[in-house]
Amino acid sequence: MKLIFYIFTLLYLYVSNSRASSIDVTQGDEYLRKIVEDVWNQLVENDFSNLPVGDYDLAYNTTTWGHELVGHAYYEDGFVMDIESLEVDNRGTSTIISKSEVTLYSTVQFRNLEVFFDVRTEFTVGNKVGTVIIRPAVYIYNIRFTQDLATMNVASAIYSESNKQENYDWDFSPDDPLFARIKKHYISQASGTSIIRNAVSNWRPILEKMLTNAVKRTKFPDLIL
Repeated sequence: MKLIFYIFTLLYLYVSNSRASSIDVTQGDEYLRKIVEDVWNQLVENDFSNLPVGDYDLAYNTTTWGHELVGHAYYEDGFVMDIESLEVDNRGTSTIISKSEVTLYSTVQFRNLEVFFDVRTEFTVGNKVGTVIIRPAVYIYNIRFTQDLATMNVASAIYSESNKQENYDWDFSPDDPLFARIKKHYISQASGTSIIRNAVSNWRPILEKMLTNAVKRTKFPDLIL
């Protein structure tokens, strides 16, 4: 009897002090796929156009094609026209495990956003109104999921975001010389990425709430000892 008790004690101490070395890779990939699918369904259900889009004031003070471009362009009343897809980028996936918690990091990509703005310019050369559709090819959110090993509860968060200015398309209307000069200097003059970053700045709390909903419905991957 003492021997059996001793063996069980050793097993308990081993399990209690063992440290999980990883999570099941297949389950990890499937978990992320289900989370992203759930968030996507929530986005579709709520309609992309209901995502808040902030206004932006872009100042210009430059000379292009022999013409001065001094003043401001205002981007107002914006809304999201479309999002092609929401995808996991597995290159950004990693896991950190400690004695108290396991954290799964990943990267989620919004592919081919289309954001519409009314454009109003106030330049020394004259004023103009028009529209623009901005199409960033990729907008990235870095996310993490942390499971407390004592309670087994899972928390999620977005910890950073970014976009790539070289992957942008700008479709102005009307297609005239003034808007052509504005378009030419988006990247070099004031970095047009700021417009999109500002536009989606209010998305994070919305997406974090959607992530929380998805986490409640999705089983976290098993640990491998």
